[in-house]
Amino acid sequence: MRELGRRFLDEYVPAHCKASTAAKHRRSVEFFVDSRIGRRPVPDIQRSDTAALHHDMRATPYQANQTLGVLSKMFNLAELSGCRLSEIQKLRWEHVALDAGELRLPDAKTGAKVVHLGDPAMRKPGSHLTDLQHPWRRIRARAGLDDVRLHDLRHSFASGGLLVGEGLPMIGKLLGHTQIQTTARYAHLANDPFEAAANRIASRIADIAG
Repeated sequence: MRELGRRFLDEYVPAHCKASTAAKHRRSVEFFVDSRIGRRPVPDIQRSDTAALHHDMRATPYQANQTLGVLSKMFNLAELSGCRLSEIQKLRWEHVALDAGELRLPDAKTGAKVVHLGDPAMRKPGSHLTDLQHPWRRIRARAGLDDVRLHDLRHSFASGGLLVGEGLPMIGKLLGHTQIQTTARYAHLANDPFEAAANRIASRIADIAG
């Protein structure tokens, strides 16, 4: 989380915020986020953690709400689908090989890597997205998923891979993970469909058994 906060302050804030807002964001990150959850891995942060942080700051409600808003923005900007958000936002055309269905990133978070694109991820030649937040808000509203972050799409990519039978090593490679333990954190996201299937099977056996 500390690294995410640094990147938020260094890469996003200077380009999108006025000086007064930037100062408030820096205070939220450095005095409140870093001190409470700065040492924790980003994928480990749950809604309950942010709720607890907000509750602990109840004596200063304005600062509590400010910090919660900063956390929300940080997570929205963190990662997108199979790629990290920063990798998409900073992508250059010379790194795109549409004929091969690949992104050839020379300097990703874990070093140089190739991202393999599925057909639905390909867009019309000559067009591009300059702002992911506006279309994401429209998609989210239309789907009735008000609390889903862009960050969550990367988890969905991982859990979707598990559901179609891909192993953790393959999913980790697609996500750019260097450690299988990182990918394993996403495994719990696929539990619900398996639990539903187990219930259907158990119910069928119970019906047969009378």
